[in-house]
Amino acid sequence: MSIDQRLRNGLHPADPDHGLDTLAALRRVEQRVTRRTRATHAALSALVAAALVAVIGVGAAFQQGRPDTPDVVAAEPSERALIGTYVVDVPDSPVARIEGLVGRWVISLEADGALELRPPPSYTGATTGAAWRVEDELLRTDALVEPGCQADNGYVGTYRWSLTDDLLAFSLVDDACDVRRALFTSSAWERVP
Repeated sequence: MSIDQRLRNGLHPADPDHGLDTLAALRRVEQRVTRRTRATHAALSALVAAALVAVIGVGAAFQQGRPDTPDVVAAEPSERALIGTYVVDVPDSPVARIEGLVGRWVISLEADGALELRPPPSYTGATTGAAWRVEDELLRTDALVEPGCQADNGYVGTYRWSLTDDLLAFSLVDDACDVRRALFTSSAWERVP
């Protein structure tokens, strides 16, 4: 006998009129749980669909204007110079404080175009799935697309970069995303040996 059936049997009192109220209350609770479960499943499905659209959009943004780009692209000399791991301490500012950016970030620019972010504990947004690409002195990235930079703000930000000794500095070229601008331009990134 299932637990559900045992509970139902245990809820049947000797007085038949009293048991109807209990069973009706149980049915109402079950209906609420069913509605919430359906709503949760619908929300998760919508979230998965939105994530897939975002991934497809990011890929399309990077491929736009480059229809003949092969799947594996050899890194340009300037790109190879940037590959590595950096730390940056994002200072307190209104945007940085609101978005939880304040503190030490560890950022890895990988040879395969992946950009790995390890934020301070105060940051609760998504940090996975970011990419980067260098074209001459410009770096393009889709970092922090979710939740800070949605489609209405533009998926990709463009920055001019300069590497001096072990300090990587960015200046804004074009990026509608406040969160990404704060991370990239607030302080120079120091290469970790």
